[in-house]
Amino acid sequence: MSNEAELYEAHGYTRWADIPQRPPHPVSRTIGGSDQWQSAAVQVRPLRWHTDARGGLVEVHRQSWHADMRLQGHKPTPGEVAQVYISTTAEGVVKGWHLHAMQTDRFTVLRGAIVLALYDIRAHDRACATWQPLPSVVEVMLHAERNPSQVVVPPGWAHGWMALHGYGEAHVLNAVSHEYDGTDEFRRDAHAGPCDGVQYEWRRSRDG
Repeated sequence: MSNEAELYEAHGYTRWADIPQRPPHPVSRTIGGSDQWQSAAVQVRPLRWHTDARGGLVEVHRQSWHADMRLQGHKPTPGEVAQVYISTTAEGVVKGWHLHAMQTDRFTVLRGAIVLALYDIRAHDRACATWQPLPSVVEVMLHAERNPSQVVVPPGWAHGWMALHGYGEAHVLNAVSHEYDGTDEFRRDAHAGPCDGVQYEWRRSRDG
């Protein structure tokens, strides 16, 4: 036992665990990343609330989670977190399109609900070069209460979101792999689609 631990115990503190406690990692689903030439897969991780009579706790990120991708046969995304920030989006407002060459984003909605749209630019270029069908824009619905999740967006994926009406202002936490300085931020008009030749309508009807 270290001198520090002895000091704390002398003041009435008890060590919570004698051996490391490692809860199971969330089981992720992946989008894309099907071959070695494609950018790493987008990861969607359902998050779990742990509650008791005092309240609750939800883990948003662990560096070790990204290593799971190797076990699933995918290129892992960087596990480091260099910056964490929260951005807000008013109901009905669209933020996008954004794209990074190096940065990995990790989005979690803390309040409200958004539709997150994703498009693999590298897969698009490969499809154009080989006369293959273009990839589709992928949507992920994120709701702070009903669907707490972490979405890991690797470099090369264009992305943006719209805050849904009826849920109030959306608060989105991002734990990123690089500190922001603007040099790795590529932007495109939100309503121009993720790239030339690909259209996406944020406000289309989702009735069904």
